[in-house]
Amino acid sequence: MKRKTVETLALKISNAVASFAAVNSDLILKKRADFSTSSWYSVSEEELVTQATIIRDLGQANTADITPYGAGTADVTTLSTALTTFIDVITNPTLALDQRKNDNRRIPEIIDQIRTLFEEKLDVVMRSFELSNPTLYHLYQSARAIDINGSASQPTVMKDILPGTLVAVHDADTYSTTTFYTIQNMGEQSVTFSLSTAETTEGPDPVLLSGGETKSRLAENLAAEGTYLIVKNPGTLPVGVRLWVE
Repeated sequence: MKRKTVETLALKISNAVASFAAVNSDLILKKRADFSTSSWYSVSEEELVTQATIIRDLGQANTADITPYGAGTADVTTLSTALTTFIDVITNPTLALDQRKNDNRRIPEIIDQIRTLFEEKLDVVMRSFELSNPTLYHLYQSARAIDINGSASQPTVMKDILPGTLVAVHDADTYSTTTFYTIQNMGEQSVTFSLSTAETTEGPDPVLLSGGETKSRLAENLAAEGTYLIVKNPGTLPVGVRLWVE
């Protein structure tokens, strides 16, 4: 971020000084100030400091003249400050390493905050669209399934449900309101899923899962109790399902 600030300000002042020099046919000043855009982004840290220092000095010497070309005293002053900050960082890499370690320690905390936001707020709010705007709701559910269950995350259960059967595809150790179920219908016909206290009966509020659809539910939104995730296939063809339990 500090490098980006130096690059942006130096480029701005460089363009202004080079423009002033070109308009006034000052070939020497133009040659000293005219750096290509890519040169700011591709050079090493040391080269960036050298180039930015040259441009800062040229900007300070021509402050009044470059104002009409998009850069002024404030830009030169800000570049000088940014350059000093950048030099402090690159000359003391242990500070950056310490900051990186601190950021890495915070990653699990931040991820947990994001998951909580989704599971306790956004997932609940989006259910208000389940009937009023099913297309939007289904797109959201699909996106959530990808977010939760990317290619690196293997399903907890993969099972074929025979036609006209009811199967307990998962049994949790204990009931928890925050257990998060994501189920995907790999077939072409609809099934239902529910949370039950018995492995041979459906739960109180079965949820329809159409062919190719993915849905996610917290345990508390499926039933007040129960550990068996039940899938019922009332159709005439086998249906494969994938289930993720978190």
